[in-house]
Amino acid sequence: MNIFLLLTIAMLMIILMLRRHIPIGPCMLTSGIFIWLMKAPELPYLVQALRETLTMPRTYDILFALYFVMCLEIELRTSGALAGMVQALQRIFSSAKVTLAVMPAFLGLLPSLGGARFSAPIVEEASKNLPIEQDHKAAINFWFRHIFEFSS
Repeated sequence: MNIFLLLTIAMLMIILMLRRHIPIGPCMLTSGIFIWLMKAPELPYLVQALRETLTMPRTYDILFALYFVMCLEIELRTSGALAGMVQALQRIFSSAKVTLAVMPAFLGLLPSLGGARFSAPIVEEASKNLPIEQDHKAAINFWFRHIFEFSS
């Protein structure tokens, strides 16, 4: 099977499962198993990929970096520093909508791992008094965090 067709089907599977409110982990696992079954359904390939993933130091670098980013975000949120930062931004910019756009865009400029762990709580905090649905908050966060990607 053509790899582009295979990837398109896998992405459609992920989208359909997410639309049915299946968590993203099982969606990714299911589509990954689908690709493996359609491309090379031999157990040695699967075992080799698992072994390489578990023995690469880069795997643990990424896991620990994401863990510490999460710890930092939790500390900022529980200490009140995140709320203070949003209040300061709202004093600088008179519009809450500008604050919603500026902070994810600024964080998107930084070469950081786990940028969504910082910008999503900021968008949540900045939109407390606005009637915005969760999916729109996610879209705002994603869009403005990646707006400078082409210039990077």
